[in-house]
Amino acid sequence: GRVFVTEGLKKEGRGAALFCRHLDELRRAFRHFKVIHVICDNAGFHKPDKSKVVKAYLKEWGHRVVLHYLPTYSPDTKPALVTPGWQR
Repeated sequence: GRVFVTEGLKKEGRGAALFCRHLDELRRAFRHFKVIHVICDNAGFHKPDKSKVVKAYLKEWGHRVVLHYLPTYSPDTKPALVTPGWQR
């Protein structure tokens, strides 16, 4: 596999603008695919209903970039929370 890193601009922080630039880089890197699927956590700046920037980006590129979200709470996917033989 490949890892894609998008560097934040000075004083930009982690937010919707950086996320959309990262989506752009992914879209360009995988331009030979009709659609790319991106798995995201539930940070507010990843969601179009909480970020105008992401909403506008998906309005333009939603036909090529599809976002999928991890469950908000899923202890069965976190090995630290599932320890065989251990009970409270």
